Amino acid sequence: MKRLLYYLLLTSYFALLLLACTKKEEDILAQVNDECITRDEFREMLRNVPTEYRDMVTDVDGKERLLSEWIMERLLVQEAYRLKLDKNPHIIKKIDDFKQELLAKELIKIAVLSKVSLNEKEIRDYYNLHNDMYQEEFEEIKQEVAKDALRKKQDVEFTRLIKKLEKKAKIRKNLKLLKGIK
Repeated sequence: MKRLLYYLLLTSYFALLLLACTKKEEDILAQVNDECITRDEFREMLRNVPTEYRDMVTDVDGKERLLSEWIMERLLVQEAYRLKLDKNPHIIKKIDDFKQELLAKELIKIAVLSKVSLNEKEIRDYYNLHNDMYQEEFEEIKQEVAKDALRKKQDVEFTRLIKKLEKKAKIRKNLKLLKGIK
C-alpha cells in the first residue's frame, strides 16, 4: 500500500511538473523544476542584454553562460519562495519600493524623454547661448553640446510635468513635524 501511495504521489508530481511547464517540448531550451524557458523567451533575453555586454553572448559559449545564469537564478528564486522569503515584510517593502521607482521611471520615459528631441539649429543655439562653457569649436564638440542641450530640454519638460501633476494633486506638508525629525 505504501508503495502504491508513493507511486501515485510520484506520478502526480511528474504530471504536475509537465502541466506547469506546458510549452512544446521542442521549444523548451531549459527547465528548472516547473519553470521553463523557450527558445523565443531566450531570444528575448538576448535582446535585453545591455549593449555593452552583447558581444559576450554572441557565440555558443556566451549563450550557454547566459542560460546557466538563468538556471542559477531560477534555483535561487525557487528556494527563496520555498523559504517563504516573498512573505518577509522587509522583502515586500523592497519590492514595493522597486515597483514605485520603476513606475516613476517609466512615466518619465513616456512623458518626458520620448517627447524631447533636438534639431541642428537648437543644438547650435544652445552652444551660442552657453559658449562660455565650451572652449572648443562647435563642430569639435557637437556631440557633447547635443547631450547638454538635450539634458536641459529634458529638465524643462520634467519640471513642466511635475508642475502639471502638482496642480492635479492634493499635497500637504507638515513642516513643523519635519523639523522635529532627527
